[in-house]
Amino acid sequence: MSQRDKIIKKIIEGRQVSYSEVESLLFYLDFKVKARGSHHVFSKVGYEGHISIKKRSQLKKYQLEMVKDLLLNQGHL
Repeated sequence: MSQRDKIIKKIIEGRQVSYSEVESLLFYLDFKVKARGSHHVFSKVGYEGHISIKKRSQLKKYQLEMVKDLLLNQGHL
């Protein structure tokens, strides 16, 4: 199982995920980041929305849900 698969599994299971893990996953999925203060906004051409994540050691539950929804909508789950 690759590192990305392990991160995705943690997200699906609702376990704690660090900002750096999600950042590396989103970069792998071709998202670009724009930093606005402490919030980092990830967007991608062809994806209507965006993901705003505050850089911290562990993501909040609502941020994990946003990433999980993104993975579902992009067909990665």
